[in-house]
Amino acid sequence: MGKIYHDIMPPRKSGRRKHSVSGQLDQEVNPVEYYFAPNTHTYRWIRKIREDFLSGRLANIDPDLIKIVQREVSSARKKIDASTYQAGQDLGHEFLGKDTRVLMLVEGTFGGKESIKSIIPVDLGMNPHRLFEDYTSRGTTIDDTVTNWGTDKYLTEHKGDILSAGHTYFVIEKSFFYYVQQGDLVEGDFLEPNGKANMEKLAPYLKPTRHVGIAPVELPSESDYRDNAPLCFSYRLKQTVLRKLIRNLFSTSPERLKDWRAYRRVVEKKSDVDSAEAEISRAANIGTSKISYDYTDDFYAEPKDTGWKAKNVVLWVRPKGHGSHVSPLQIMDRRQNWRNEFDSNSPTFHGVHDQQQEHGSRKREKYIDHYLPVLESIFVRDPMMLYLV
Repeated sequence: MGKIYHDIMPPRKSGRRKHSVSGQLDQEVNPVEYYFAPNTHTYRWIRKIREDFLSGRLANIDPDLIKIVQREVSSARKKIDASTYQAGQDLGHEFLGKDTRVLMLVEGTFGGKESIKSIIPVDLGMNPHRLFEDYTSRGTTIDDTVTNWGTDKYLTEHKGDILSAGHTYFVIEKSFFYYVQQGDLVEGDFLEPNGKANMEKLAPYLKPTRHVGIAPVELPSESDYRDNAPLCFSYRLKQTVLRKLIRNLFSTSPERLKDWRAYRRVVEKKSDVDSAEAEISRAANIGTSKISYDYTDDFYAEPKDTGWKAKNVVLWVRPKGHGSHVSPLQIMDRRQNWRNEFDSNSPTFHGVHDQQQEHGSRKREKYIDHYLPVLESIFVRDPMMLYLV
């Protein structure tokens, strides 16, 4: 298709440097190689951006190439999405048994008279597989369809109160799916008399939030969380991997992106973390899925600089009828999950960690400014907005 790049900042005139850059690229991993083969336009384009960064060169970008990359990324997202629920169900039943409820939390913003960051909670029941399977006529992906369906259902049921408060729409940002044991919900007094979960009460124990729907809520204290929060298995299909892609494209030592689809298991104590890792590393088949253990990043043995701890177990999971995809499973004990996800005063709180990742050199910022708009057009999806009027 001809030359893809046209130099607007010529590389330094040094054959030695060119050879050095080429050699470095051969030694490095490509950040997207878990999702795109070397013969794809996406793989080659990401490699070319990395080459330009190492060479001190900026380049114009062919819009026709970007359209091809956009199609490849969209196709990859759909393939990952198609197998995510089945893989999640197999893992959730393996870890917690089949006496579980599937719960969805939709994170977003109410708009209108004022903006409120909130979570919309949806109890999907104990056997929602038909909802996840019957999506082709109602949406482009399972994740989109179930998220839109659950959010619209909640907004319809609470429409009067929401409109009375001055809110006219809700912007969907991301959704999370949780498997919890029915017995834990009974023990924590999270079940209604009709057998369904009291999602308004339960949601702040699963994900920190100041609002459930339009109602303000209090976060549980550490002792309350420790005594009442159900142990859970959760997953989500990330709407974008852009932040991590940029971090690795313009770093000294890039790493592979591997958590476009990500799972998490919260267990009671550290010894349970070790047992869970040992069990999953030996597994070959779970439900309908074939499992292949790759490796573990043990941040209990070597915590991050902030003290953040977990075991990140990298698996390849292939549900029946689908391809194999990298599927990192983060395992942590209940106390560490509180510190990482709920306690904003903890140095391990994920918000603190995200801020620490944003530092960079002037050169890095220059390249981010140059490539960010086109990377956003490829890897960031438009937000989903649901109107009440």
